[in-house]
Amino acid sequence: HRLGDFPVKQAFQTFGKRLMVQKDTQYILISSSVRLSKDILAQKLALHFGHFEKIDLGPFDFAASDRFLQRHLEPAVIDAPTRRFLLALTDGHPFYLNVLAQRLREETERQLAGQVTRSMVFAVFKKMLFDADGILNQYFVKRLMRWTDVRSTGSYRQMLLELAGGTNRVKDLAVKIGRSQAECSRQLAFLTEDELIQKNGSLYSFPDQLFRFWVTAVYRHRDMSLLVDAP
Repeated sequence: HRLGDFPVKQAFQTFGKRLMVQKDTQYILISSSVRLSKDILAQKLALHFGHFEKIDLGPFDFAASDRFLQRHLEPAVIDAPTRRFLLALTDGHPFYLNVLAQRLREETERQLAGQVTRSMVFAVFKKMLFDADGILNQYFVKRLMRWTDVRSTGSYRQMLLELAGGTNRVKDLAVKIGRSQAECSRQLAFLTEDELIQKNGSLYSFPDQLFRFWVTAVYRHRDMSLLVDAP
Protein backbone atom coordinates (compact mmCIF):
# COMPACT_ATOMS: atom_id res chain seq x y z
CA HIS A 1 0.00 0.00 0.00
CA ARG A 2 3.03 2.27 0.29
CA LEU A 3 3.40 2.27 -3.50
CA GLY A 4 0.92 5.12 -3.51
CA ASP A 5 3.38 7.28 -1.55
CA PHE A 6 6.09 7.17 -4.22
CA PRO A 7 6.30 10.10 -6.70
CA VAL A 8 5.52 7.75 -9.61
CA LYS A 9 2.62 8.33 -11.94
CA GLN A 10 0.18 5.43 -12.16
CA ALA A 11 2.25 3.24 -9.87
CA PHE A 12 -0.46 0.62 -9.41
CA GLN A 13 -1.26 0.49 -13.13
CA THR A 14 2.41 -0.08 -13.94
CA PHE A 15 2.64 -2.75 -11.27
CA GLY A 16 -0.52 -4.39 -12.58
CA LYS A 17 0.82 -4.66 -16.13
CA ARG A 18 3.83 -6.58 -14.83
CA LEU A 19 1.55 -8.94 -12.93
CA MET A 20 -0.67 -9.64 -15.92
CA VAL A 21 2.09 -11.34 -17.94
CA GLN A 22 2.95 -13.71 -15.07
CA LYS A 23 -0.32 -15.59 -14.72
CA ASP A 24 1.22 -18.76 -13.28
CA THR A 25 2.99 -16.96 -10.45
CA GLN A 26 1.86 -16.83 -6.85
CA TYR A 27 2.36 -13.42 -5.24
CA ILE A 28 2.61 -12.80 -1.51
CA LEU A 29 1.40 -9.29 -0.72
CA ILE A 30 2.51 -8.01 2.68
CA SER A 31 1.07 -4.90 4.26
CA SER A 32 0.63 -3.46 7.74
CA SER A 33 -2.80 -2.19 6.71
CA VAL A 34 -5.16 -5.02 5.81
CA ARG A 35 -8.13 -2.76 5.14
CA LEU A 36 -6.23 -0.36 2.88
CA SER A 37 -4.62 -3.20 0.94
CA LYS A 38 -7.98 -4.85 0.30
CA ASP A 39 -9.33 -1.51 -0.96
CA ILE A 40 -6.40 -1.27 -3.39
CA LEU A 41 -7.01 -4.81 -4.69
CA ALA A 42 -10.72 -4.07 -5.07
CA GLN A 43 -10.25 -0.71 -6.82
CA LYS A 44 -6.86 0.23 -8.25
CA LEU A 45 -5.91 -3.33 -9.19
CA ALA A 46 -9.44 -4.64 -9.72
CA LEU A 47 -9.08 -5.22 -13.47
CA HIS A 48 -5.79 -7.04 -13.08
CA PHE A 49 -6.89 -9.23 -10.22
CA GLY A 50 -10.36 -9.95 -11.54
CA HIS A 51 -9.35 -13.46 -12.61
CA PHE A 52 -6.92 -14.16 -9.79
CA GLU A 53 -7.71 -16.20 -6.72
CA LYS A 54 -7.03 -14.25 -3.53
CA ILE A 55 -6.21 -16.12 -0.32
CA ASP A 56 -6.07 -14.25 2.98
CA LEU A 57 -3.36 -15.38 5.38
CA GLY A 58 -4.32 -14.69 8.98
CA PRO A 59 -2.55 -15.52 12.24
CA PHE A 60 -1.43 -19.09 12.94
CA ASP A 61 -4.00 -21.46 14.36
CA PHE A 62 -3.36 -23.05 17.75
CA ALA A 63 -1.61 -26.16 16.43
CA ALA A 64 0.66 -24.21 14.06
CA SER A 65 1.49 -21.69 16.80
CA ASP A 66 2.37 -24.53 19.17
CA ARG A 67 4.70 -26.17 16.63
CA PHE A 68 6.28 -22.82 15.77
CA LEU A 69 7.02 -22.00 19.39
CA GLN A 70 8.49 -25.41 20.22
CA ARG A 71 10.62 -25.54 17.07
CA HIS A 72 12.04 -22.04 17.55
CA LEU A 73 12.90 -22.73 21.19
CA GLU A 74 14.95 -25.84 20.41
CA PRO A 75 16.99 -27.32 21.94
CA ALA A 76 15.24 -25.95 25.05
CA VAL A 77 11.80 -27.35 25.94
CA ILE A 78 8.73 -25.67 27.44
CA ASP A 79 5.86 -27.30 29.37
CA ALA A 80 2.34 -27.43 27.94
CA PRO A 81 0.59 -25.06 30.42
CA THR A 82 3.17 -22.33 29.82
CA ARG A 83 2.87 -22.82 26.06
CA ARG A 84 -0.91 -22.48 26.23
CA PHE A 85 -0.55 -19.23 28.19
CA LEU A 86 1.86 -17.77 25.63
CA LEU A 87 -0.24 -18.88 22.68
CA ALA A 88 -3.40 -17.37 24.19
CA LEU A 89 -1.68 -14.06 24.84
CA THR A 90 -0.04 -13.79 21.40
CA ASP A 91 -3.16 -15.15 19.64
CA GLY A 92 -1.06 -16.80 16.92
CA HIS A 93 0.53 -13.54 15.75
CA PRO A 94 3.76 -14.60 13.93
CA PHE A 95 5.64 -11.42 14.85
CA TYR A 96 4.91 -11.79 18.57
CA LEU A 97 5.69 -15.51 18.54
CA ASN A 98 8.97 -14.98 16.72
CA VAL A 99 10.18 -12.20 19.03
CA LEU A 100 9.08 -14.13 22.12
CA ALA A 101 10.76 -17.37 21.03
CA GLN A 102 13.97 -15.56 20.17
CA ARG A 103 14.18 -13.80 23.54
CA LEU A 104 13.31 -16.98 25.48
CA ARG A 105 15.92 -18.99 23.61
CA GLU A 106 18.52 -16.32 24.37
CA GLU A 107 17.53 -16.48 28.04
CA THR A 108 17.95 -20.27 28.18
CA GLU A 109 21.35 -19.99 26.52
CA ARG A 110 22.40 -17.27 28.95
CA GLN A 111 21.40 -19.38 31.94
CA LEU A 112 22.68 -22.63 30.38
CA ALA A 113 19.23 -24.13 30.95
CA GLY A 114 17.51 -26.85 28.97
CA GLN A 115 13.96 -25.78 29.86
CA VAL A 116 12.01 -22.53 29.73
CA THR A 117 10.84 -21.69 33.25
CA ARG A 118 8.04 -19.35 34.28
CA SER A 119 10.56 -16.98 35.83
CA MET A 120 12.20 -16.71 32.39
CA VAL A 121 8.83 -15.95 30.82
CA PHE A 122 8.19 -13.18 33.36
CA ALA A 123 11.68 -11.72 32.85
CA VAL A 124 11.34 -11.74 29.06
CA PHE A 125 7.87 -10.16 29.12
CA LYS A 126 9.13 -7.46 31.48
CA LYS A 127 11.96 -6.60 29.10
CA MET A 128 9.79 -6.67 25.97
CA LEU A 129 6.64 -4.97 27.28
CA PHE A 130 7.49 -2.90 30.37
CA ASP A 131 11.05 -1.65 29.77
CA ALA A 132 11.32 1.56 27.76
CA ASP A 133 13.69 -0.04 25.23
CA GLY A 134 11.70 -3.28 24.96
CA ILE A 135 10.95 -4.25 21.37
CA LEU A 136 7.19 -4.70 21.88
CA ASN A 137 6.94 -1.64 24.10
CA GLN A 138 8.54 0.50 21.39
CA TYR A 139 6.34 -1.11 18.73
CA PHE A 140 3.14 -0.34 20.67
CA VAL A 141 4.26 3.20 21.57
CA LYS A 142 4.84 3.90 17.90
CA ARG A 143 1.48 2.36 17.06
CA LEU A 144 -0.26 4.81 19.39
CA MET A 145 1.88 7.85 18.64
CA ARG A 146 -0.44 9.30 16.01
CA TRP A 147 -3.34 9.33 18.49
CA THR A 148 -1.62 10.23 21.74
CA ASP A 149 1.06 12.85 21.00
CA VAL A 150 0.52 16.52 21.81
CA ARG A 151 -0.45 17.32 18.23
CA SER A 152 -3.41 14.92 18.21
CA THR A 153 -6.87 16.37 18.74
CA GLY A 154 -9.79 14.91 20.62
CA SER A 155 -9.75 12.41 23.45
CA TYR A 156 -8.37 9.36 21.65
CA ARG A 157 -6.03 8.53 24.51
CA GLN A 158 -8.84 8.34 27.06
CA MET A 159 -11.00 6.41 24.62
CA LEU A 160 -8.32 3.77 24.06
CA LEU A 161 -7.78 3.41 27.80
CA GLU A 162 -11.50 2.93 28.39
CA LEU A 163 -11.77 0.41 25.55
CA ALA A 164 -8.86 -1.57 26.99
CA GLY A 165 -10.59 -1.52 30.36
CA GLY A 166 -13.72 -3.14 28.95
CA THR A 167 -16.00 -0.20 28.07
CA ASN A 168 -17.17 -1.07 24.56
CA ARG A 169 -20.44 0.75 23.81
CA VAL A 170 -20.64 4.23 22.32
CA LYS A 171 -23.01 5.61 24.93
CA ASP A 172 -20.84 4.35 27.80
CA LEU A 173 -17.64 5.62 26.18
CA ALA A 174 -19.22 9.04 25.62
CA VAL A 175 -19.97 9.33 29.35
CA LYS A 176 -16.51 8.17 30.39
CA ILE A 177 -14.56 10.56 28.12
CA GLY A 178 -16.96 13.51 28.35
CA ARG A 179 -17.91 13.70 24.68
CA SER A 180 -21.19 13.53 22.79
CA GLN A 181 -22.14 10.20 21.25
CA ALA A 182 -21.79 11.72 17.78
CA GLU A 183 -18.24 12.90 18.50
CA CYS A 184 -17.45 9.59 20.14
CA SER A 185 -18.69 7.67 17.09
CA ARG A 186 -16.59 9.84 14.79
CA GLN A 187 -13.42 9.16 16.80
CA LEU A 188 -14.19 5.45 16.94
CA ALA A 189 -14.53 5.44 13.15
CA PHE A 190 -11.02 6.90 12.81
CA LEU A 191 -9.54 4.34 15.21
CA THR A 192 -11.34 1.53 13.37
CA GLU A 193 -10.04 2.81 10.04
CA ASP A 194 -6.52 2.77 11.46
CA GLU A 195 -7.19 -0.86 12.54
CA LEU A 196 -6.39 -0.17 16.18
CA ILE A 197 -9.84 -1.39 17.17
CA GLN A 198 -12.62 -3.37 15.52
CA LYS A 199 -16.40 -3.11 15.49
CA ASN A 200 -18.68 -6.09 16.05
CA GLY A 201 -22.29 -4.97 15.79
CA SER A 202 -22.63 -2.16 18.33
CA LEU A 203 -19.55 -3.19 20.31
CA TYR A 204 -15.96 -2.00 19.89
CA SER A 205 -12.89 -3.89 21.05
CA PHE A 206 -9.19 -4.48 20.47
CA PRO A 207 -8.53 -7.24 17.91
CA ASP A 208 -5.00 -7.64 19.32
CA GLN A 209 -5.04 -9.12 22.83
CA LEU A 210 -1.37 -8.49 23.55
CA PHE A 211 -1.75 -4.85 22.53
CA ARG A 212 -4.80 -4.55 24.80
CA PHE A 213 -2.82 -6.08 27.66
CA TRP A 214 -0.01 -3.55 27.11
CA VAL A 215 -2.45 -0.62 27.10
CA THR A 216 -3.96 -1.86 30.36
CA ALA A 217 -0.84 -2.99 32.21
CA VAL A 218 1.79 -0.55 30.92
CA TYR A 219 0.41 2.49 29.12
CA ARG A 220 -2.41 3.16 31.59
CA HIS A 221 0.00 3.32 34.55
CA ARG A 222 2.38 5.62 32.71
CA ASP A 223 -0.47 7.86 31.71
CA MET A 224 -1.77 8.13 35.27
CA SER A 225 1.67 8.66 36.81
CA LEU A 226 2.37 12.13 38.20
CA LEU A 227 6.11 11.68 37.61
CA VAL A 228 7.50 11.54 34.10
CA ASP A 229 10.39 9.30 35.15
CA ALA A 230 8.49 7.13 37.62
CA PRO A 231 9.82 3.56 37.77
